[in-house]
Amino acid sequence: MPNGNSITYRNNLYKTAQSRNFGENTKYVGLQDVLPNQFNYRCKDLDFTINFGSLSQREQDQVKMDIQSAYDAYKAKFCIDRPEAVQIYIFNNEDDYRKYGALIPRFAGYQSMIDNSGGMASGEILMCYKTAYMDNVLAHELGHVFQFKFSPTKVRELDYVNGQLMANAIGLEVEEKNYKAICKQMGVDEYKDRGWMFQFKYKDTTGSIYRKDLSEAEKFQIIQRVKNSGLDEY
Repeated sequence: MPNGNSITYRNNLYKTAQSRNFGENTKYVGLQDVLPNQFNYRCKDLDFTINFGSLSQREQDQVKMDIQSAYDAYKAKFCIDRPEAVQIYIFNNEDDYRKYGALIPRFAGYQSMIDNSGGMASGEILMCYKTAYMDNVLAHELGHVFQFKFSPTKVRELDYVNGQLMANAIGLEVEEKNYKAICKQMGVDEYKDRGWMFQFKYKDTTGSIYRKDLSEAEKFQIIQRVKNSGLDEY
């Protein structure tokens, strides 16, 4: 089991979205106003309800894949003996997460923890926000849910040794799986996507492309042109 403890790849699979404009009436904003959308997903013996502000269809599909990958990564090591429903809340951005996270009843009264976290889990509930490394954070928090809510006592007690060991391992494993899939899809050995630019390496060829708002298909086409150009650097 990898002992990861940080974000490694920043896969940029989720794009930060704008906050909804509530004007000056934020005092009366409820959770349903901030996260008005929902979809459901069943993964093996667990049911997931995902409430969100703005997720494209591609991002919704990615959430499902990340849930599946986190589940598989955990089940490969430990059992889940008390399957129940899991509730996931995904905010559009960090500001919304900090401003409205405490509207979720389970996290009410924990504002200081919200302000100093990228995601939180309590029992069968977790929340996070859209960012370049949300695949890691989502899987990390799912690791907490699986360990503390659905696993035998002996597995839960592992946390007394290292408070983040299990969640870090699951988060890193899912992030790394996504990274390898991206490299394979793009036909490269290494790949970094920062939104405003992307870099890649294929054999002896390296490329740094400073263009934003490119589709994945456009990035792939650029990579193929560079690979076929015979240049060592682009």
